[in-house]
Amino acid sequence: MTRPAFVLATANKDKAAEIEAILGSQVDLLPRPGDVGEVDETGATLEDNARLKARSLVDATGLPAIADDTGLEVDALAGRPGVRSARYAGDNATYADNVAKLLLEIGSTPQRAARFRTVVVALWPDGREIVAEGVASGSIATEIRGSQGFGYDCVFVPDDGDGRTFAEMGGPEKNALSHRGRALRALQAHMSAEAIFTADSSDAAGSSPGVEVTPTLKRKGRGISHILPRPVWQVGRLLIVALLIEYLVVPQLAGPRKVIHLISEVNPLLLLAGVGLEAAAILAYGRLTASILPSASRLRFWTIVRIEVTTLSVSHCTPGGSAAGTALGYRLMTQSGVQPGDAGFVLGAQGIGSAVVLNVILWVALIVSIPVWGFSALYLLAAGVGVVLLGLSAALVYALTKGEQRVGELIERLALKAPFINAVALRRAFGNLARRLAVFGEHRDVMGRALMWASLNWLLDAGSLFVFVGAFGHWVNPDGLLVAYGLANVLAVVPITPGGLGVIEATLTTLLVGFGTQRGVATLGVLVYRLFNFWAPIPLGGITYLSLQVDKPGPDGSKPWPIRTFRRLVRAPHQSDGDGEFRREVANAKRPESGAVDPLT
Repeated sequence: MTRPAFVLATANKDKAAEIEAILGSQVDLLPRPGDVGEVDETGATLEDNARLKARSLVDATGLPAIADDTGLEVDALAGRPGVRSARYAGDNATYADNVAKLLLEIGSTPQRAARFRTVVVALWPDGREIVAEGVASGSIATEIRGSQGFGYDCVFVPDDGDGRTFAEMGGPEKNALSHRGRALRALQAHMSAEAIFTADSSDAAGSSPGVEVTPTLKRKGRGISHILPRPVWQVGRLLIVALLIEYLVVPQLAGPRKVIHLISEVNPLLLLAGVGLEAAAILAYGRLTASILPSASRLRFWTIVRIEVTTLSVSHCTPGGSAAGTALGYRLMTQSGVQPGDAGFVLGAQGIGSAVVLNVILWVALIVSIPVWGFSALYLLAAGVGVVLLGLSAALVYALTKGEQRVGELIERLALKAPFINAVALRRAFGNLARRLAVFGEHRDVMGRALMWASLNWLLDAGSLFVFVGAFGHWVNPDGLLVAYGLANVLAVVPITPGGLGVIEATLTTLLVGFGTQRGVATLGVLVYRLFNFWAPIPLGGITYLSLQVDKPGPDGSKPWPIRTFRRLVRAPHQSDGDGEFRREVANAKRPESGAVDPLT
């Protein structure tokens, strides 16, 4: 019999010591190999980050791994620093920097309730995992107390204690009350329930039963499935299958010989023009963003375009992807220097404005085309979806303008009943957004430019479809094309598939054939259009995302990303050696500029 071995994802000696103190008697904890670097904690939650770190170690070593992530949630700061606790004062921040920023932002407010939250993930090479969570509720002290512990321990007073901070307690005493201790004991209980601790050597090290084998680190194969996170690889496989079906199977429905003939007769100059119109549509959407963005949060146009392409890429990878794309767009905008309130306003105004413009284009095309082409039941379905979208947009605009007071009070009452939400900050954010929209409505010239760019975005995109179909020898009447285009995109709003995959193709092909286009021409024209409208932004968005990360400024706006990352990797971790020294470091830590504090909190 031998104890199971796990590689520890953390290189933080303080964390490793706490984990060793609780689990060390039942498992062999191996240090992270020196050639395995730190993982960028890009997850939206603590569990996401812990899983990212564990997966990195499993892929690198072939052994089970244990990883954790911890966040401090302060009620007065609307739950911040949260998932960014370790980097609260910047990517290269020391413990003292983070504590200094925390005390500065919380100030002298009497509302000092807070909680530490830790999520631990144990992951095996075969994909099995155990997730455990531990929470320690308490409050933030008004001054630094104690020299033991690390991180925010010197200012966190647990509710279950006797009034001392974690930094004033000894190791065993702290572990009995701490978030990490509770998470590790929960993990220990799960492992005991699954008989992990009594596994024989064949389970732990892959040898024959009863033979003692010392676990050694081994390098696994580096296929693409081991490099990419599992969700990304799974989504990628589904998209590859969809791509193969769309471009190998669907064309066969129009007849192989006819397809070959049409491809041989295609006009390459028109294909190139269609690609240009698609690119122009993306640039027009970038101009829409630039026209709405307040002057205080101006970005370079090239940065705006890269953000738009990145969000477009994400929205094409998940059903209902517009929500994920909007969330990423907000993050990239604020990361690039846009104020949070301005970013939220721009994304909301974009969504409302684009939906209204698309429905106006559809209704105008319907009014023109119905007397010529007749009525279809599909028109009624799309018109119903359009009415719902317009109704939701109108309700949101009313809530943000005429009903701001009543809706704001309702939001605040609901938020007061929800945990971990700062109701006052949420109400203030809603009010700020309403005021921005009111100011926007008063500037008719700005609104006119925004509507112009939104219309150009849709019309240029529809123009690319028109040209791609024409490249195969048939020109669709503009009214029929706009009806088909508008109906397809309105129906694609229903979150069935990512980016309307399959829905848009089927709707466009069916309607274009109904408007007199040959099925083979309609099929190939739509497929080429979707190649550049849907598929091309996915890899292009990955490139633009990487370029945005390279350009990401440091906390002081000076060091480019590669240099900061290199310095973080090679710099020795900070260690304080006493309460007095830590106090001096906090006192001397660089204070954030007042403008850097989120005004909504």
